[in-house]
Amino acid sequence: MNKEVLIVAGLASKGSNLAPLKMLGELLSDSSQAYYIDGAEYVNGQLETSTPSMQLEKITNKIRSNPNNEYLIITQSLGAIAAVNALDSEYNIKARVLSISPPLPMPNKVLGHQRIKDIMSHNANRVTIPSYSFALANNGPSDIPPKPVDVIITKAYFDEIDQASNNFLEKMESAIQSGALQIVSPINDWNKEGISVAKKFNNTIYVDATHSLQTDQKSLKKICEYISKNMN
Repeated sequence: MNKEVLIVAGLASKGSNLAPLKMLGELLSDSSQAYYIDGAEYVNGQLETSTPSMQLEKITNKIRSNPNNEYLIITQSLGAIAAVNALDSEYNIKARVLSISPPLPMPNKVLGHQRIKDIMSHNANRVTIPSYSFALANNGPSDIPPKPVDVIITKAYFDEIDQASNNFLEKMESAIQSGALQIVSPINDWNKEGISVAKKFNNTIYVDATHSLQTDQKSLKKICEYISKNMN
């Protein structure tokens, strides 16, 4: 039986350009290939946030296309919403979720965190957020730092985040108790409240890293190897 890895990126992020997710996917799968579900997509030439329901549809479609395979879903930050929802019994899929820096205690509190507010822009009735991971996809020579591209945070995204916040923690707790979900909590995460909440779960993996796990390649490899060895 093959093990397939699905990588679900967080807000306005391109999964295949996020080194921590890519490295983890390679370590934890049978091959170097992973299926990426981005946190934004192009609509009429403009990047817009992918809502949790859009990401959920891609997760379930992928798993149903090969239901006999084993699936591990790796998520980062707000990408956890879609993955946790995919574990609902109504979808009848079998998968495990490894959630890095999940949006605890509630997604709308994370989206409303001052760290996020500081990088949001409000122009002409639009809310945008800069994305470096999408900029990397179109960047020129590797020695030129990419300029971020703006991603529109749609009203639908805000609405779904508010809706998910009603019972997100309860769903996380249920999935952890069933053995379907494990949390990775970076101790230097800017979401300090999320770190506190993660402490209540006895299978949480703690790593000396930031919210996104971004660091140099040598340190990142050690972090990813530590995570892979400590998964239940």
